[in-house]
Amino acid sequence: MEMEMEMENEEPVVNKSKKRGGIKKIKKIKSKWTLSSRFLFLFYSFILTIDIVYILTDIFLRIYFNRDFWNVSTLGINVIIFCLIYFITVGLRTLTVTTYISTIPGNFLPIEEIDIPKKTSDMINTELNKAIEISSSAIPLPEAIPPRGWGKKGTKYENIHFQTAIVQSSSLLESTVLKFNDQLVREPYMTVRQYINILANNKLINRDIGLCYVNNYEHACYSSDEIKEDEYEETMKLLAVLLKKMQSKESKKGHKSKKKQ
Repeated sequence: MEMEMEMENEEPVVNKSKKRGGIKKIKKIKSKWTLSSRFLFLFYSFILTIDIVYILTDIFLRIYFNRDFWNVSTLGINVIIFCLIYFITVGLRTLTVTTYISTIPGNFLPIEEIDIPKKTSDMINTELNKAIEISSSAIPLPEAIPPRGWGKKGTKYENIHFQTAIVQSSSLLESTVLKFNDQLVREPYMTVRQYINILANNKLINRDIGLCYVNNYEHACYSSDEIKEDEYEETMKLLAVLLKKMQSKESKKGHKSKKKQ
């Protein structure tokens, strides 16, 4: 029984090898038939062209010397007939090639050198090698892909979580304000937007810049989207402008008080 099972398992392998050999033979026959059909078509076209030129030249010379209406009509008929023969030949070959191509199975892929011309095979291999080189060189390095919401390694924003930094920037703003005016304390119930409006009413900051900063701050606090580097830079620039505005006003007040003394 075991021997019979082994023989049954070996039969498909033999059949597969036979099928592959048969497929290769068919491919070779098809390639030879294609080359022979091209050669015959070119040969027949060449012979037909020579015949047409020779006959037309002969008829033209006869008409030129004899100048008879019957010869002119014969020339026209011959030209039409030869043109029809030529175009019918070309059309039949085109139809034959199209029919032959349509008989190729749709799931057949040319994977061997026999299936396609050598130039085409070399071109495909060259392009595939280029694609392999590009894909291998395009693999990003681990350090080039920072975690979402964090700064890239090797840059000035390394180890900075953008969302956390923006949220904590309000504390920096409040501490800077208290240095200039200790009465402008932010109460626990007060939102950052309300606090910015109070600072703008006291003319410590520019209202428009303050509102832009608050919009970015609230987006960082309440949005589920990860903060990107450009958003972090924009928010920090707005904060820097607000702090410089307060420092410039405080320095002007200091100069005025010195002049009065």
